[in-house]
Amino acid sequence: MSDEDDSPHRTDRWGEMHEGAEPAGGIPAVEQPAARWASLRSSLSPDEVRRRLPVRLAGGTNGGFQLAETKGGFLIRWVRRRKGLVAELTLVPWEAGTQIHVTVPTAAGAREQELDELRRHLESAIE
Repeated sequence: MSDEDDSPHRTDRWGEMHEGAEPAGGIPAVEQPAARWASLRSSLSPDEVRRRLPVRLAGGTNGGFQLAETKGGFLIRWVRRRKGLVAELTLVPWEAGTQIHVTVPTAAGAREQELDELRRHLESAIE
């Protein structure tokens, strides 16, 4: 394909798509489930946050949180109102430390109070 080609489906030498081009492989749009979310900031490095969270949140003395490590952070499970709730914690490095993105699906019945409680526990764990 030459530079003079006016085809609507082309990319430049960097793989950037031009106007009128379609995504490679026909990637369909994916609708994300409804969720409650929060973001926290820490001056700690992502590695230090990753080290502290399991130690400070595990066990029944601090809310009974169970953590499973993922590539991007953690899955955290806890029980409230006799219902098991699950949240995804994504650790994102930034120039001043780490941002922690918390996502809790609303389909699980999580209320705003439970997200606030989880946020308070997370803040105390990374202090």
